[in-house]
Amino acid sequence: SGGIINIVTQKDSEGINGGVNLGSYGSVNSGLTFSKQLSKASFSLSLRSGKSDGYKKSSELDMTGVDATGSLEFEDMSVMWNVGYMDKEFGAGDFYASYPSFEKTLTVQGGINIVRAVNDKSVVRFGIGSRGHDDDFILIKNKPEVYRNTHYNRSSIVSAEYLSNLYDNLNILVGAESERMGITSGSLGSHSDYNNAVYGELSARVKKSDMLISMRMDSGYMDETILSPGIALMVPLRDVIRFNINVERSFRQPTYTDLFYISPANMGNPSLKSEHSTLFSAGFDLTGKRKELGISFFARKSTDVIDWVRNTGENVWNVANHGSLMTNGVEMKFQFNIFKQWESGFNAVVLNQTVKRRKGIESKYSLNPLSTILTSTLTGNVFENIRCTLVARYEEQLRGGSRTPVTFQISRRFAQINAVLSARNMFNEKYDEIPGLPAPGRWLNLNIEYAR
Repeated sequence: SGGIINIVTQKDSEGINGGVNLGSYGSVNSGLTFSKQLSKASFSLSLRSGKSDGYKKSSELDMTGVDATGSLEFEDMSVMWNVGYMDKEFGAGDFYASYPSFEKTLTVQGGINIVRAVNDKSVVRFGIGSRGHDDDFILIKNKPEVYRNTHYNRSSIVSAEYLSNLYDNLNILVGAESERMGITSGSLGSHSDYNNAVYGELSARVKKSDMLISMRMDSGYMDETILSPGIALMVPLRDVIRFNINVERSFRQPTYTDLFYISPANMGNPSLKSEHSTLFSAGFDLTGKRKELGISFFARKSTDVIDWVRNTGENVWNVANHGSLMTNGVEMKFQFNIFKQWESGFNAVVLNQTVKRRKGIESKYSLNPLSTILTSTLTGNVFENIRCTLVARYEEQLRGGSRTPVTFQISRRFAQINAVLSARNMFNEKYDEIPGLPAPGRWLNLNIEYAR
């Protein structure tokens, strides 16, 4: 989607943090983080590993990862860096198609971000980052000669931003970024592309109302130039009631897999077009001393919708563009305190979907959403250091069945140790997350964390 998201990560506190997670299906996960804080610098190193026999045949997992982050502080400048490594081997049975597939991946990434103050009202930000991903996919684990694909994805990006407070209630952000990406694959071939973008955002407060206007222009990939404008407005009607309205354009371009993948189970389409959407939403929020209530209405129109489809009796999924897709609905939330240490919440999403110039009888993703989601949550302290959470979630597919997975969690803190016991899908409901891929059954977990 077009738009601007600013994510500020929390710095690790100094010391050692670690934990182990034991669960159903032979699942064992562990992690250890060491952090050091100096007067003008910080450093953190994290190690993690995981292993599982899998909740069904061909869903096993074995992974290890290492991450390091750090920062340097100067009088008017901050420098932050990160590097990471992840090695995974896992069963991919039924995920792409009805085969006992197996996959190995190796991912490395790194980046540097610099923030410098221009004056007391303006800052500039510079960033550079790179990521490499190696993938070895075997369609039938014990018969790699039937079909095997190895590929290497790579991407790198540089960016620059300027942020300034023009007046007391008027702020501006302008930025630019350039990305280079590519793939080398035995099945998809070798490809390289680029995407350049410029973007801006203007936010203002008039009396007690807030307005935000944004615009982004992307150019390069698939020889397209795409504009993504957006506008949002928040108006307080009373001290505790706010009215929100938002309109924006967004897009999704096909991936190399969508365009070029060829296997006995999935077939790409090099003639795909980019998917474009317009989103409108409006709603009210009411915030009180011990309660919160919200309701919003949304409508989204998408054209040239990218989806994997097939007809009755076919085994191969083909990617295609549906003509247009209209999705509209309503979202509601209600949270309140039952009494001093107990809270309850209720969320509901109900949507409707219509499609024109549909491709294929069966849809793997776009035309198979959840049409109704009802979630009820109850959480609170049983005793001073024991906290319980119960979550019941009703889900109904637009074209399919329904299910009600229930999760229960209880936690207890012992000085520097926090223990959490949880049960997901307590009643062991059987259902498919996507066609042909069953969801996990009942899953018990014991998580123990230590911090010093």
